[in-house]
Amino acid sequence: VSTFSLDQPLPISDGDGICDVQEIINGTDPNDACDPLSTDTDLDGICDAQEIVDGTDPNDPCDPNSCDAVLSARMILGGVYDESSGLMRDDLRSMGIIPVDQPYNSLADFNYMGTETVDPTVFNVTGADAIVDWVFVELRDQTDPAVILFQRAGLLQRDGDVVDLDGVSPLAFAGAGKASYYISVKHRNHLGVMTDVPVTFGINPVPVDFTSTATGNYQLTGPTGSAFAQEERPDGKRALWAGNMSAQPSAPDPHTGDRIIYQGPAAEPEEAYFEVLLNGGNVDFLPLFVVEPVYSRSDANMDGRVIYQGSNSDSDVPFFTVFLFPGNTGFSPIFTVYEQIPK
Repeated sequence: VSTFSLDQPLPISDGDGICDVQEIINGTDPNDACDPLSTDTDLDGICDAQEIVDGTDPNDPCDPNSCDAVLSARMILGGVYDESSGLMRDDLRSMGIIPVDQPYNSLADFNYMGTETVDPTVFNVTGADAIVDWVFVELRDQTDPAVILFQRAGLLQRDGDVVDLDGVSPLAFAGAGKASYYISVKHRNHLGVMTDVPVTFGINPVPVDFTSTATGNYQLTGPTGSAFAQEERPDGKRALWAGNMSAQPSAPDPHTGDRIIYQGPAAEPEEAYFEVLLNGGNVDFLPLFVVEPVYSRSDANMDGRVIYQGSNSDSDVPFFTVFLFPGNTGFSPIFTVYEQIPK
């Protein structure tokens, strides 16, 4: 015969301070520390009682969860987008010329010292998830978007997904935490774009679709400001403006990599011109010479070739960007298209 004594402590299976018997009477779960206590002081998705049971800190959002900010972004590069398929071309990948090391630490206008690198097998994937190129993503201060708090290189798939170095996962920013940031995406020969409001990160990857007209784009103030931060494609998608081929911060033709110029000082076609004319294989200095295969900022249409004159000329890309830009109502060849990201 078993006996029961009030001198014996009543069992508390879930460690929430409420005995099992009382939880059964109350209709709550004696095995769930968060039932009925559900306070989550650090907003990490785990109630305080469960954290105490687990030995983690109920006041630290990074314990036990990671404090990485994970971004599930989408973007389109206008220079390689094909409306008929809804995908970007992956010529650089299929030609085997995308570098395993990200290129942005060698481009002065990005002011970046990162060393991201990938396993070359990442570039073996074909189809919609094939890699188009390296891209650059920034998290900016929610009160002053000119201040960059986190930045890193990632990879862009043909279907527009921005992914981490494994070629499939959403992009993670180590230590960025569950906070709010303006988000900007950039590419080495396109103009970048930024969200018009800060985006709040949580436990799950936060989605930001720059290809959608529902996602607001930031607009600069003053004479360089424009409501057309991206190109509106015929299929209703938004794409980054293509043709940002130059970044020469020094005289005589300063160009800070945040604008597209077709004619005038620091014009984009000059980059293709000099790359073609000064190529060691172009012994006759012919303007029709084709530099290929090549991974170059001057390759505005990203077909793995730099062409100054002739069919599929890279000079045509900034030409059409400038002449078809909605703000260039006078179709001026010296009009400048500015990136809408603050500095």
